[in-house]
Formats: sequence, C-alpha cells, structure tokens
Amino acid sequence: MSCALVVWEDERPANDQEAGEIHSALYDEYIRADIDIPPTPLIAEFVQRLLRRWPDLDEVKDDDGYEAIPGQRPR
Repeated sequence: MSCALVVWEDERPANDQEAGEIHSALYDEYIRADIDIPPTPLIAEFVQRLLRRWPDLDEVKDDDGYEAIPGQRPR
C-alpha cells in the first residue's frame, strides 16, 4: 500500500474547501510548472521523520520472508 501526502508550511486553512483551494494553487504554481524548489527546514525534517517510520518502498529490501503472490511480478 502507498499514499501521497501533501504538506505546506503556513497558517492552517479554515476548512477543507480552503485547504483544497490552497493545494490546487500550490500544485499549479510548483508541480505543473516543474519548478525545483527545496523544502523548508521544517518540511525536510517532517519528511525525514516520516521516512524513518515508513521507509520508501523503493529503498526497502524485499526480505520479509513472505512469498510473492502467484502470477504477481516481483518488486
């Protein structure tokens, strides 16, 4: 299972609608424009803490002892 998290450092939105509007604006400004801006120190630390708790699946060895599901391609 995987998930995508979106975080930004600013005032807390008043409600879900405002959060969605902020997300859309930031997405358009930074992601769609393909601008490479480094994270703030606070966001970088947050990401590191997340990765310590839940490592990136691309970085984890698949030696958990479980067999692959028949018909499924190995990771």
